[in-house]
Amino acid sequence: MSSPLSVKKNNYIKNPKRTDIETPPEVAEFIASLFERKTVFDPCYGNGNLLEPFKKRGYRTSGYEIKKGKDFLKRTVNIHAELIVCNPPFNLGVGKKLGSQLFLEKILQLARKDAAIVLVVPMGFRLNQRKIS
Repeated sequence: MSSPLSVKKNNYIKNPKRTDIETPPEVAEFIASLFERKTVFDPCYGNGNLLEPFKKRGYRTSGYEIKKGKDFLKRTVNIHAELIVCNPPFNLGVGKKLGSQLFLEKILQLARKDAAIVLVVPMGFRLNQRKIS
């Protein structure tokens, strides 16, 4: 019999965490209110929450979504948008790198040098303060 104080541990193999958590519309609206860029790109747009407030403002929006057959991490063409917004899946199951890091590396590889980037990342990404990070 387990103690009332015992902690039930999550078995992450049998019950993995979701990797795609939608951006709340209020957060997307706040981000959109900070920018007056006319072209916006989202490399993993999911249900489109991050792009929706920009569309309402009449901005040109585009993006990729792996669930719709467009894998941004395989893209080779440069991104010409003035603003890149991204709430990537945090865990992609591709080794030690977080999904956020993989997306940021690809964005930096393909984006124009003057593009603004808004990237949603987990706490561990922001706290990684080693010289090689």
